[in-house]
Amino acid sequence: MEEAKNEEWRGKVGRMSEEETAEFLAGNPFCRFGCADEDGWPYVVPCWFEYRDGGFYIVPRAKSAWGRYLRKVARKSSISPSLTASPAGSPVKAVSVVASKV
Repeated sequence: MEEAKNEEWRGKVGRMSEEETAEFLAGNPFCRFGCADEDGWPYVVPCWFEYRDGGFYIVPRAKSAWGRYLRKVARKSSISPSLTASPAGSPVKAVSVVASKV
């Protein structure tokens, strides 16, 4: 009885399937995008994204600081850019991604 109560409270635990991930990301166009700035400090900014064909599409504005950081710093940095998406009002369900290439 106690175990069922805990499961109800926390929901599904563990990794989402690819189908669940695609469905979750399809209705959630906002994320927090993190990278290293020119001095190597973490820089995190909210932004829009699109998840399609198993990949993330994120386009910075021409004068955005994080776009500049990606062009100048990410290729040389040991800190990989990352993205976290979670729906508004649901802090317990999220998708986190670390980029393998920029």
